[in-house]
Amino acid sequence: MTKWYEAAYIDRRIWVLDHLNQYKLNAEEALVGLQLVHFNECGRPISLETLSKHCGLSSDKVDKAMAGLSRKGYLSIQVNGADVHYLTDGLFEEKTILTSDSDLIDLYQKEFKRTLSSTEIDKLNDWLSRMDRAYLVHALREALMYNKVNFTYIDRMLAQWQKDKTTIEQLNEGKRNKD
Repeated sequence: MTKWYEAAYIDRRIWVLDHLNQYKLNAEEALVGLQLVHFNECGRPISLETLSKHCGLSSDKVDKAMAGLSRKGYLSIQVNGADVHYLTDGLFEEKTILTSDSDLIDLYQKEFKRTLSSTEIDKLNDWLSRMDRAYLVHALREALMYNKVNFTYIDRMLAQWQKDKTTIEQLNEGKRNKD
């Protein structure tokens, strides 16, 4: 069955541009995402080098943008033998769980010793859209360390880290939240 955005009369690039403010992407992620949609529609081969050339960004920046798109659930990469396909279906589909981070959801469920509610999963998705996955793992570890395993505590910790512009390197060196 054809999905609505696969119909011949749908201009996916215009749709993405019209909905860009809903994606919570930085400028480089948005540019790379649009290029991926464009290349897919035109049937062009996609590589890090071609994206770098067409976006006017270094290969490292393109790679980082693609990782961000993937982490946020907008890009999936399918490998069939030597063929690599960059699927941007996530830009057009309603999301409830970021499937690329289902292991993070599993980790939280394991440590909370229960199944997460849909509200809690939405909260995890919201955090993932605003910060790197490593922060969420650090926050869970710290909550476990202080025996305060609840979303309110973790939310306050993440907000404080964001406010203080705490880096992953600082957290790895043992810097803790001011709470």
